[in-house]
Amino acid sequence: MEVLITRNMTIATDAGTARQFVKGEKPDISLTEFGRLKRAKAAVLGTGGTEDDSGDDHDGKGEIEGANFEEMSKAELLAFAAANEIDVDPKDTKAVILAKIKAEEAND
Repeated sequence: MEVLITRNMTIATDAGTARQFVKGEKPDISLTEFGRLKRAKAAVLGTGGTEDDSGDDHDGKGEIEGANFEEMSKAELLAFAAANEIDVDPKDTKAVILAKIKAEEAND
């Protein structure tokens, strides 16, 4: 999945090695690596910006402008849900996860 790195960070990869990320990068990483970066507030899902013109950081949620959830993979939906604190079970089907995300988005 593609993420946007919001601050410099080094994490342990799935292989157990250290990997350095630089603010502004858009690397393809695994869901677990995204989780580590998200917890450190060092990445957001997709290519949406995290800074406005004033340079103030936003809340770090995985906002995707004009997101088409139907075209997202299950892993992308899980990452979006995690980034937006939407309670989903990774064992759920893609359709169930999609329904939970849409329901949460409708409530906002």
